[in-house]
Amino acid sequence: ALTGGKTERTFSFDASAKNDVLYVDNEHLYFALRCLNDYNTSLLCYSDAHRAVKTVEVSFGSSASEKFTFVKNGVPYSQTLDYTPISISYEGKNSGAIQNFHIAKKTNITKNENRNVILKFNTSISYGIGHIIYTLTEANFA
Repeated sequence: ALTGGKTERTFSFDASAKNDVLYVDNEHLYFALRCLNDYNTSLLCYSDAHRAVKTVEVSFGSSASEKFTFVKNGVPYSQTLDYTPISISYEGKNSGAIQNFHIAKKTNITKNENRNVILKFNTSISYGIGHIIYTLTEANFA
C-alpha cells in the first residue's frame, strides 16, 4: 500500500514453538550468527527477495587461529585471535552461494574481549567470477 509517499509491506507467519529454530529477518542474519552455539544448525529467515520464510543451514567448523590487524577502540591492534568458522547456506531454489564467516571466539564469559565480532566474511560473486572478502578494519567496543 502506498500512503503519504511511503510504501508499507506486511508479512506475518506463525512461529514454531520448537526450541531448535530461530526466526530472524535477512537484515539481522549476520548479527545473529555472533550469538549462536554449535547446536544451532538452522534458522528460519525472512527473505525479502523471495517474500517468504527460508531455512538457513548453519555449519560450524573447528576452531582456528589467525593474525588479525584492525583499529580497536581507536588504537591499532594486531594479534592472533581464535575464531570459529561458520558457513551458511539458504535452502531451496535460487539459494545463492555458501557464505563463510570467521567469528571471534568468546574469550571469557564475564569479559568477552572481542565480543564475538565478525572478523572476516567471504561471499561468492555470481557466475563464478570470484569472491568478495570483507575483513574487519575497525571496531569500537564501548
